[in-house]
Amino acid sequence: MSADRDGPGDHWVTIDGNHVLVHDPQGKQPTHTRVVTSVIVLGRKVAIIQDAKLSQKEKLRASNDIAAAADLLNKNADKLSVDEKRAIGEISSILETASPKDYLGATGKGSMTLSKDYFEDFGVTSAWLGSLLAHEGQHYLNSGKYSGADLWRDEQSASRTQLGVGNKIGFNTSEKTSLQNWMDDKNRDTMQRHMEKGYTD
Repeated sequence: MSADRDGPGDHWVTIDGNHVLVHDPQGKQPTHTRVVTSVIVLGRKVAIIQDAKLSQKEKLRASNDIAAAADLLNKNADKLSVDEKRAIGEISSILETASPKDYLGATGKGSMTLSKDYFEDFGVTSAWLGSLLAHEGQHYLNSGKYSGADLWRDEQSASRTQLGVGNKIGFNTSEKTSLQNWMDDKNRDTMQRHMEKGYTD
């Protein structure tokens, strides 16, 4: 396969083990009637792994959301920098879990986790979800670079990459402002706690 799309709105997905080229009119989010098990993001296959405890409806919603985010990244590939593409390329699989303990994060070996609760609590947009691949991928690229009291810089770096991608693929004003506030130097203590303890109530 030489390209991820053959024409505007075309994208590759894997359904029931078969690699399928799907055509969706430009500007319309791809919607599938069966759970998608992988997508092509910037020319690379990203597996979608889902917790057996999830309902079929939850699995379908998540796979559609991920497919829409992948499509958005592919359509805007020419706007992304080499470094942004590199960060996104670090992610080779996305796990959706039913566990409330694993909310969101880079979970080793090129994988990122998104919980059912994360999808439901935030109603994430395609642009936000696509930008998360860049965020978690940047954490992999930052591996070993920050430690101790400087862990917040890892989160700031990942958020900076996320913001750059999000701005290019369609962040709304609320998403942009929220992320800018999160990664501000004045929020370093909260970012440090986040890196040390993960998501907390």
